[in-house]
Amino acid sequence: MKPNEYSGRTVFVPGGSMGLGRAAAQRLAALGAHVVVFARRRQPLDAAAAAIAATRGMPRVIDWMMDREIRPAQRRVARASS
Repeated sequence: MKPNEYSGRTVFVPGGSMGLGRAAAQRLAALGAHVVVFARRRQPLDAAAAAIAATRGMPRVIDWMMDREIRPAQRRVARASS
């Protein structure tokens, strides 16, 4: 993949706080994407967000324990990205 290949794009990464999801979120951020990470546990989610921010830019974080339906989360992300 080329540097900035995802520049200007928003990418949603479920499970972005650990394992493959976190690795994917970090890589996509490094490629220029605006990353939105979803997870169920706040502490690992915050740690992943800090790691992604160190790579490139601050990700949008959504804690699934607070957002039980995807539609309200999508609306908040759309407003935040505008």
